[in-house]
Amino acid sequence: MKIYSGLQRVEEVVLNFSIFLFFSLFLVIPHAYSVAGILFLLTCFFSMPEWRNIYQDIRVRRFVWYFLCVAFFWSMSFDGWWAWNLDGDLPIKYFLAAVCIMGGCSIRIHPRMLIYSIALGCIFSAGLALIQFSDVEKASGYTNAIRFGDISLLMGMICWVFFAIRQFPIFERAFLAFAGCMGITASLLSLSRGGWFLLLVAPLVFCYGFYKEKLTKARLGIAVAAVVVVAVVGWMAAKDVPALNQRFAQATEQARGYFTDRGKYVNTSVGVRLEQWRMSWNLGLEKPITGWGDHGVWEGRKQFVLRGKADPSALHIAHTHNEFLEMWARRGLIGVISLALIYIVPFCIFIPLDKAVPEEKRTLYRSLHVAGMMVPVGYFIFGLSEVFFFLNIGNIFYIFSLILLFSAIKWIERDGGMQ
Repeated sequence: MKIYSGLQRVEEVVLNFSIFLFFSLFLVIPHAYSVAGILFLLTCFFSMPEWRNIYQDIRVRRFVWYFLCVAFFWSMSFDGWWAWNLDGDLPIKYFLAAVCIMGGCSIRIHPRMLIYSIALGCIFSAGLALIQFSDVEKASGYTNAIRFGDISLLMGMICWVFFAIRQFPIFERAFLAFAGCMGITASLLSLSRGGWFLLLVAPLVFCYGFYKEKLTKARLGIAVAAVVVVAVVGWMAAKDVPALNQRFAQATEQARGYFTDRGKYVNTSVGVRLEQWRMSWNLGLEKPITGWGDHGVWEGRKQFVLRGKADPSALHIAHTHNEFLEMWARRGLIGVISLALIYIVPFCIFIPLDKAVPEEKRTLYRSLHVAGMMVPVGYFIFGLSEVFFFLNIGNIFYIFSLILLFSAIKWIERDGGMQ
């Protein structure tokens, strides 16, 4: 028994250390998340004797089957009936995610380790962003500007969720508020505009997550007011900061120009994206049920260019820069519905339950749920201007954020005497 308890202690230390590596270094050291993920996975296998008991929890079972279903979805290429997608490792990632959710719920995860790792990730990403912006006037980390900015923004918003934990001392809450600002600063310095819409949606998620049982008109009004304030402040910042003002003015000019003089503006950054959106929409209309397939879509795009239905510039970028339009072209209506469920299912699992947790942990318990809801909401918004689920870094952050936030929730429930 002592040997087994000692092993559990080692598992706990290693698992929490992997959490620290994952979030704190995710955007600042290339492939640090791979090392952390492998370490997390290997530690989870040592917890196998606990899996049978853990699987009895209904929400754990839902997450396990969610990951397995997503793995099956990515294993199909949609190039024909039972055509398998053997080019990437997406299916194995989500299959192993089902293993990791069992391990994460079996080995104690310390909420403060999780929270401070995310906070440090925001601060480190801001530091890197400031260095890069001073050199080239745009921060991109070691991935690209859009992914760097969007993930920084999501971590920053999660830190602001944790700022609401009233049981934390004032200096801790101030640190989390500061870390949230740093994550948002990193996103602003990336100049990646598409994800900033999360700043408007986040207050509504916060209000629903914390007050859904007592959602009065006053609280809803406060949330709407917060959205208005953020929008006004953002607009003023865009006017007063030359780099932001230039980006917004450039985007507006190129968007208008695409519709009035497409030949002139189709090769601009916004014009190319609009051309890809138009082409993907039309591709999906030709095969609306199953799409062209992961391989066939490239042939479809070439055909559109050869027929003069799309500008050749649309072939120069690997994807559509819109998650739903990319899925519509590749996998049709089946793919679009499946993609929607990839967002909706974890959001619903994270909707806070009215559990009898100890009073001193109640706000922490609720905040972990709200942070979990913020992840699919953020990814949905990011997916309107980028394709995250066809990229390794996008899938890894999504998977582990869901697993670690949910596992921390389950440990609070167990500490509160709930099975």
